[in-house]
Amino acid sequence: VQSVMSGMDASAALLANRTDCGYDSELNFDALLLGGYYCHTCLPEQDLTCDNGGLCSNVQWLGYTCDNEFLVSITNEKNVELSRADGSAVDPNTLILKYGVTYRFTVLENSMGVGLCSSFAEICAKKGPLFVSTNDRTVQQMSLNFEGKDDAALSIAMDFKISQIRGDSKKNGMNKGAMIGTVVAVVTGVFVVAIVVYRQKKRK
Repeated sequence: VQSVMSGMDASAALLANRTDCGYDSELNFDALLLGGYYCHTCLPEQDLTCDNGGLCSNVQWLGYTCDNEFLVSITNEKNVELSRADGSAVDPNTLILKYGVTYRFTVLENSMGVGLCSSFAEICAKKGPLFVSTNDRTVQQMSLNFEGKDDAALSIAMDFKISQIRGDSKKNGMNKGAMIGTVVAVVTGVFVVAIVVYRQKKRK
């Protein structure tokens, strides 16, 4: 799949949408790697490519990016900026974090030595990854604040749905109600049977 001239054959792009991943497929899996595909539906262990809940996107001949990974830069004016691993800027106002996903915010070293902390965990990072697990469905946003400061330096919205929380509560309530109803029915049934047995004995 590689070109003799440049080592990168543009025809490898034809492999992008191949989904015939079976063992008897004509697809050459080595060709995927040689064609610059490190994230592809036919490659094994795709669930291990990104942190929990993340989805990868291939960047041909360069690697891949994960939708749950961000680079965090702190400017000299103490502004916090987000970007993808490929360098593309991310507007935090358009970003919505999903529940049940582990996000990796890699804090880049800054000249002031300032660290960032997550509102979801009591951990901070001045340089390196800051892992954030979004499991609490009652929280409507996640914030990053400067170490030692309570004010949010950056806030990101969560995929918060009040209807889902109400639905879960209602569902849990129904389950409890069903359990109570079952207990009452059993107790009532035993009581009725006891009365019948008592009357039969009394007639004899």
